[in-house]
Amino acid sequence: MEHNEFKSVIYKTSSDGKVAYIVLNRPKHFNAIDQNIPAELRAALQLANLDSRAHCIVIKGDGPRFCGGYDLGIYAEHGQRGQTEGSQDLSKGYDAFQDYLTMGEATDCHSELFRSHKPTIAQVHGAAVAGGE
Repeated sequence: MEHNEFKSVIYKTSSDGKVAYIVLNRPKHFNAIDQNIPAELRAALQLANLDSRAHCIVIKGDGPRFCGGYDLGIYAEHGQRGQTEGSQDLSKGYDAFQDYLTMGEATDCHSELFRSHKPTIAQVHGAAVAGGE
Protein backbone atom coordinates (compact mmCIF):
# COMPACT_ATOMS: atom_id res chain seq x y z
CA MET A 1 0.00 0.00 0.00
CA GLU A 2 1.30 3.46 -0.88
CA HIS A 3 0.34 6.92 0.33
CA ASN A 4 0.95 9.53 -2.37
CA GLU A 5 0.11 12.72 -0.50
CA PHE A 6 3.78 13.40 0.28
CA LYS A 7 6.05 15.44 -2.03
CA SER A 8 9.53 14.36 -0.88
CA VAL A 9 8.89 11.09 0.97
CA ILE A 10 7.25 7.84 -0.08
CA TYR A 11 5.34 5.83 2.51
CA LYS A 12 4.48 2.26 1.62
CA THR A 13 4.10 -1.10 3.29
CA SER A 14 5.26 -4.57 2.32
CA SER A 15 2.75 -6.83 0.59
CA ASP A 16 1.87 -8.49 3.91
CA GLY A 17 1.76 -5.10 5.68
CA LYS A 18 4.30 -6.10 8.34
CA VAL A 19 7.00 -3.65 7.25
CA ALA A 20 6.40 0.07 6.79
CA TYR A 21 8.89 1.74 4.43
CA ILE A 22 9.68 5.44 4.54
CA VAL A 23 11.72 6.40 1.49
CA LEU A 24 13.45 9.74 1.03
CA ASN A 25 12.40 10.50 -2.53
CA ARG A 26 14.76 13.11 -3.99
CA PRO A 27 17.32 10.90 -5.76
CA LYS A 28 18.37 13.60 -8.26
CA HIS A 29 19.40 15.70 -5.24
CA PHE A 30 21.03 12.82 -3.33
CA ASN A 31 17.89 12.75 -1.14
CA ALA A 32 18.95 16.05 0.43
CA ILE A 33 16.55 17.45 3.01
CA ASP A 34 14.25 20.07 1.53
CA GLN A 35 11.50 22.10 3.20
CA ASN A 36 9.08 19.13 3.00
CA ILE A 37 11.08 16.23 4.41
CA PRO A 38 11.03 17.03 8.15
CA ALA A 39 7.22 17.29 8.44
CA GLU A 40 6.64 14.43 5.97
CA LEU A 41 9.07 12.21 7.88
CA ARG A 42 7.16 12.94 11.10
CA ALA A 43 3.80 12.23 9.43
CA ALA A 44 5.04 8.99 7.84
CA LEU A 45 6.45 7.78 11.17
CA GLN A 46 3.12 8.53 12.82
CA LEU A 47 1.29 6.59 10.09
CA ALA A 48 3.59 3.62 10.60
CA ASN A 49 3.20 3.69 14.37
CA LEU A 50 -0.59 3.82 14.07
CA ASP A 51 -0.68 0.93 11.57
CA SER A 52 -1.48 -2.14 13.67
CA ARG A 53 -0.29 -4.48 10.88
CA ALA A 54 3.21 -2.96 10.70
CA HIS A 55 5.73 -4.60 13.02
CA CYS A 56 8.74 -2.48 12.09
CA ILE A 57 9.75 0.60 10.11
CA VAL A 58 12.53 0.86 7.53
CA ILE A 59 13.77 4.27 6.44
CA LYS A 60 15.90 4.46 3.31
CA GLY A 61 16.78 6.70 0.40
CA ASP A 62 15.71 6.28 -3.21
CA GLY A 63 18.58 5.80 -5.64
CA PRO A 64 22.29 5.33 -4.89
CA ARG A 65 22.50 7.63 -1.82
CA PHE A 66 20.80 7.57 1.58
CA CYS A 67 20.79 11.32 2.30
CA GLY A 68 23.07 14.21 1.37
CA GLY A 69 22.12 16.36 4.38
CA TYR A 70 20.26 19.64 4.05
CA ASP A 71 19.79 20.86 0.46
CA LEU A 72 21.89 24.00 0.73
CA GLY A 73 21.26 24.77 -2.93
CA ILE A 74 17.59 25.51 -2.22
CA TYR A 75 18.38 27.85 0.64
CA ALA A 76 21.31 29.61 -1.06
CA GLU A 77 19.43 30.05 -4.34
CA HIS A 78 16.35 31.54 -2.69
CA GLY A 79 18.48 33.55 -0.26
CA GLN A 80 19.98 35.42 -3.22
CA ARG A 81 16.45 36.52 -4.12
CA GLY A 82 15.69 37.71 -0.60
CA GLN A 83 13.85 34.66 0.69
CA THR A 84 14.76 31.18 1.77
CA GLU A 85 12.19 28.51 1.07
CA GLY A 86 11.07 26.92 4.31
CA SER A 87 12.89 29.48 6.45
CA GLN A 88 12.22 33.20 6.47
CA ASP A 89 11.81 36.29 4.34
CA LEU A 90 15.23 37.96 4.29
CA SER A 91 14.18 41.14 2.50
CA LYS A 92 14.10 42.98 5.87
CA GLY A 93 17.16 41.28 7.32
CA TYR A 94 17.97 38.04 9.08
CA ASP A 95 16.09 37.14 12.26
CA ALA A 96 18.13 34.74 14.38
CA PHE A 97 15.15 33.89 16.59
CA GLN A 98 12.99 32.97 13.58
CA ASP A 99 15.81 30.76 12.31
CA TYR A 100 16.06 29.14 15.76
CA LEU A 101 12.31 28.40 15.76
CA THR A 102 12.39 26.98 12.23
CA MET A 103 15.38 24.74 12.92
CA GLY A 104 13.85 23.70 16.25
CA GLU A 105 10.74 22.49 14.44
CA ALA A 106 12.87 20.55 11.93
CA THR A 107 14.79 18.96 14.81
CA ASP A 108 11.52 18.00 16.54
CA CYS A 109 10.35 16.32 13.31
CA HIS A 110 13.58 14.33 12.98
CA SER A 111 13.41 13.41 16.68
CA GLU A 112 10.21 11.52 15.94
CA LEU A 113 12.56 8.68 14.91
CA PHE A 114 13.65 8.34 18.55
CA ARG A 115 10.07 8.33 19.81
CA SER A 116 8.90 5.53 17.53
CA HIS A 117 7.07 2.74 19.34
CA LYS A 118 8.19 0.21 16.74
CA PRO A 119 11.68 -0.96 15.85
CA THR A 120 13.06 1.46 13.26
CA ILE A 121 15.84 0.44 10.90
CA ALA A 122 17.92 2.87 8.86
CA GLN A 123 18.85 1.16 5.60
CA VAL A 124 21.86 3.37 4.94
CA HIS A 125 23.57 3.09 1.56
CA GLY A 126 25.93 5.49 -0.18
CA ALA A 127 26.29 8.95 1.33
CA ALA A 128 24.77 9.78 4.72
CA VAL A 129 26.12 13.21 5.61
CA ALA A 130 25.32 16.30 7.71
CA GLY A 131 21.59 16.32 8.60
CA GLY A 132 21.19 12.93 6.87
CA GLU A 133 23.26 11.02 9.40
